[in-house]
Amino acid sequence: MLGCNDVTMAEAGRDGQGAKRVSTILPWENMACPATTEGTQEPGSATSSQAPARAGHNDGMINVKALRAVCLDFNGAVEEFPFPRHPDVSTFKVGGKIFALTTLTDAPLTVSLKCDPELAERLRTAHPEVVPGYHLNKRHWNTVSLEGDLPDRLVLDMIEDSYDLVVASLPKAQRLLLDWPGERRP
Repeated sequence: MLGCNDVTMAEAGRDGQGAKRVSTILPWENMACPATTEGTQEPGSATSSQAPARAGHNDGMINVKALRAVCLDFNGAVEEFPFPRHPDVSTFKVGGKIFALTTLTDAPLTVSLKCDPELAERLRTAHPEVVPGYHLNKRHWNTVSLEGDLPDRLVLDMIEDSYDLVVASLPKAQRLLLDWPGERRP
């Protein structure tokens, strides 16, 4: 079985879609999660945003607040709760398209992320925490458990790659407005 460093996001490439976005995410130990996020719509339950930090690998760094903070840190990212019958299902979108989806009250916490099909298969093979997307196109989406031995840095890279894949599919005018590194004005 492959180790966690045998499959990395840097191996994904871009197929002419532009340069890979340079991460601006702060180290977890220095990251402050905002109590409220501007533009964030809370679901019906007040307890969903008060989820405790998870216990386990990597000191429980990625909890609901941290996941929200990371996803909303990308240019143009918004959080929406589009499923009235499931008010705890949170989607993170850019340009009206989903790049991350999570159920805020699930234990263990999971997040579904868009992924290059070949890389998706390799990540699933290398990491038991990565499985085909739950209720999503299994070729293009992975569901990632944040409870296991998956390094936080790899999770952050997968979130960033998901955002990049969605932004790359947007019209050029939208990409320019987002000041996406893969599409900068000369």
